[in-house]
Amino acid sequence: MWRHSGCKRAAALLGLILLLPAAGCEAGTGADAPRNDSKTVRATPPPGAGRGRVVAVYKGGNVTESEFRRYASFFSLANPESGEYLTVPALKEQLLREYIGYKWLYMRIGGKPNAASKEEAAALAEAFERTIAGDSQRRRERESSGLSKDDVLWYYEMIATVMNDFDRQVTEREMRAAFAKRPNDFNRITLRHILIGYWDPASGRNKRTKDQALDIAMSVRRRLMEGGDWDELARRYSDDEATRNAGGLYIGVEAGTWIEPFKKAANSQPIGAIGEPVDTGYGFHIIQVKERKRAVYDRLPEASRQTLRRSVSNERLASFMASRLPEIIERIDLFETAESMQNWRSGRVIWYNTSIQPIEGSF
Repeated sequence: MWRHSGCKRAAALLGLILLLPAAGCEAGTGADAPRNDSKTVRATPPPGAGRGRVVAVYKGGNVTESEFRRYASFFSLANPESGEYLTVPALKEQLLREYIGYKWLYMRIGGKPNAASKEEAAALAEAFERTIAGDSQRRRERESSGLSKDDVLWYYEMIATVMNDFDRQVTEREMRAAFAKRPNDFNRITLRHILIGYWDPASGRNKRTKDQALDIAMSVRRRLMEGGDWDELARRYSDDEATRNAGGLYIGVEAGTWIEPFKKAANSQPIGAIGEPVDTGYGFHIIQVKERKRAVYDRLPEASRQTLRRSVSNERLASFMASRLPEIIERIDLFETAESMQNWRSGRVIWYNTSIQPIEGSF
């Protein structure tokens, strides 16, 4: 749970929500590239389109209440950690703006997924269905929303197609520049660690107090410094289910996949030293770096190159959402009256089930 998901593809597909920062984008690239708008007449319409009150108007189209409700249900189920914030009217509006951005871009590039995007979307939709099927609370939420399998697939196809189109336009020069900004993210590191957790994001509850976790972590570190066995102590104390039965061992992991405090320690601790406990927000980690291989751009494996490409692509897309999209949107009218906005704030109008827990293993 403490692994950073920013480099994972599916997280990128749904990760541009909640008040995007501006990012650099070269003129003539991304959404500014020429498009054959005549293709949009053959595009499959979005789920719920054309039904209910118009809540947004943009250049070339609109979004109706039914259409946005359907997308909101999808977002809430697929990305519940962010979905719970959308009881705030301003963030609900931000979700609508993001949806308009994806929809506008999708229609500009034809409104149909290519083979690669279709395959990617199908895999994500399958993981979504598998996860929902295994959770009775989410099944009830999904049933009450009316969200169908075809709806889920349409959204993943839309987002994957847009993301892949932005990926396609990234240049080698841009990738080299992105690597130069954070070369240590691509170091390959082998280490042992033991996690003494105090916060479980899956349940939203404390496992123990922060002080209690630190006391245990200090005690475990002391025993390790005195020659204690990593395998035994990891099995007994570690809250990292992925490694506790393997002595807390990670072999050759790319540093950028870890959450920031853990990554910083992995990149800076002396080889062989047992570091002071590192607080990641989930708990305290006792870390011993065994090996650190410095990354060189020209020797990066293809998976790392794809990570770089997607980071540049995400910046381009974020730039479009923050800078260009406001010029495309002509009107937003989510709330007809002050009373309807107040109803949203008070929870009397609910499109999201904000109590659902994060989906494990799919994103």
